[in-house]
Amino acid sequence: MPQLPSGRHVAIVATPLNKLYLEIFSCYSVHKFMAVETVEDIKQFIEIIELIPVNAGDGDDIEHSDDSLPLPENLTQFHTNIMLANAQALIGAWTEEDQHAFWEYTKSPRAVNYFEVALKNVKDRQELVIAQYPALLGLLAGLRREDEQTSQEEERKDKLSLEWDDYDLYVAILIFSRLPVPEERAQLDLWHRMNATRNHFDQRVFDVVPAQELLDGGLFDLKTVREITSVLRARGVLEKASSKDRNWFHGQSVVFANDLFDLYEPAVLQAINKDAYAIIQLVVITEPTR
Repeated sequence: MPQLPSGRHVAIVATPLNKLYLEIFSCYSVHKFMAVETVEDIKQFIEIIELIPVNAGDGDDIEHSDDSLPLPENLTQFHTNIMLANAQALIGAWTEEDQHAFWEYTKSPRAVNYFEVALKNVKDRQELVIAQYPALLGLLAGLRREDEQTSQEEERKDKLSLEWDDYDLYVAILIFSRLPVPEERAQLDLWHRMNATRNHFDQRVFDVVPAQELLDGGLFDLKTVREITSVLRARGVLEKASSKDRNWFHGQSVVFANDLFDLYEPAVLQAINKDAYAIIQLVVITEPTR
């Protein structure tokens, strides 16, 4: 970014966006990264940095894109931790001339191209995330599809979301706890752990109508896991659990999901239930245990 009228030097960098991608396997990051759709979304992850005379301190190690202008001599860079979307929190104290010059730069062809390239990189990386977990496509199409309608167009488009909850995970674990008793030692250990934990949880929570009976009573005839979980949600099945019991079951089930992913070939679990396997993949992406 050119020097501002007052002599102030600042720049914009996509470092937070790149960090978000590198941390894609954390629950917090994957939701935010996959929600990026527009240039305006990108600006939530474009940081404004300050360039200050070197005698002001050692500065921060901040990477720039290959086509960035060279760092002015005798200046070092410092994080502000303020994103372009919230720029006023930083530039509000500047002179009107500096503020005007700053906003004019963000509308310049160079800046607009920078934002568009950053958005394209995000889109490409979003495709890579989904491509690495093919069953997510089925889940996102049937389990967590949100339609949004734009004011400019009459068309509807699908907005990807990688959300899941304890009901989704509960049903997936319940489905895979019905796997045939395996012979392989690690798989057998997992089978015993899944069933022991599920039975213990059911006995403590479902004192009136066990979930097993609900499922045996015809819920598996429904087409998707979403339909199964919607029935359980409507009946408030998991709400019967105390916070302590539910947190315990959640933690155990996350471990089971990661173990299922590690110990079984995808084709084996997909053959049992594709939606349930897609949930397992979601859990592995958002809450990996290793």
